[in-house]
Formats: sequence, C-alpha cells, structure tokens
Amino acid sequence: MVTIHELTLMIIFIGFFVFNIMFLFEQNNVNGIMIQYIMPFKSLSYSIGILYLGLFASVVASFSSTYALKHLTAPQFSVFSNLSTLISIIAGAVILKEPLSMTHYVGIFLILIGVIGTNFSHLIETHLSLALKKS
Repeated sequence: MVTIHELTLMIIFIGFFVFNIMFLFEQNNVNGIMIQYIMPFKSLSYSIGILYLGLFASVVASFSSTYALKHLTAPQFSVFSNLSTLISIIAGAVILKEPLSMTHYVGIFLILIGVIGTNFSHLIETHLSLALKKS
C-alpha cells in the first residue's frame, strides 16, 4: 500500500518532470536551451522565489492536503480549504500592507460562519433532535 508521503512525493515529481519536459519541447531553438534554462537562477530574488514556490507553496501544501484528507472526511476537507482565501486576505493585509475594506470583513465573517456551521452542523442537529424528543 502506498503511504501518503509516497503519494505526495510521486505527484510532485511527476509535475516536476512533466513541466520541465514541456519546457524543453516548447523551445524551437535547440541551441542554448540549457543556458536559457539556467540563466534566471543567477538572480537571487528569482532563486528565492523558486525555492518559496517549490518548498512552501508546493511541498508543504501538498503534504498538508494529503495529511488533512487522511484525518478528515472529504466534505470537511473541502470546507477547510475555503480557509485559504481567508489566509490570503490576512497575508495581503499583514505582509503587503493592503487595505481591508468592508467587503473583506464580510467575506472573512461568511467564510468563518460557513466553516464553523458545516463542521458543527451534526452537533446542532443532534441537540435539536434531543430537545424535540424531550418536549
């Protein structure tokens, strides 16, 4: 049986190979492909960006998703994935100093209500049915 970690790594490596092969086949000029491929890595900001996208945005996100799918049901996982929008809004405000409007606050509120409501709806239904049986 394949473990979650093996599955995640397999997905990441398949993506790595497929997109690199697509790059090589997309190039019309065979001469200088490797120079064209390696040149951007001379820029420190480009290299840091690639490391961020490769490590945090891909590897950590993939491991987190597969871990969550192992411990949550698919509907719960899909509801929790809505939190990524909330995290993006907060990160934009904190890191990029983007202003938050009333629309952002309403969106954050609705996302939180949706996540909480979906995950605790079974408890509410249980308590309501018990209360109705008592009366």
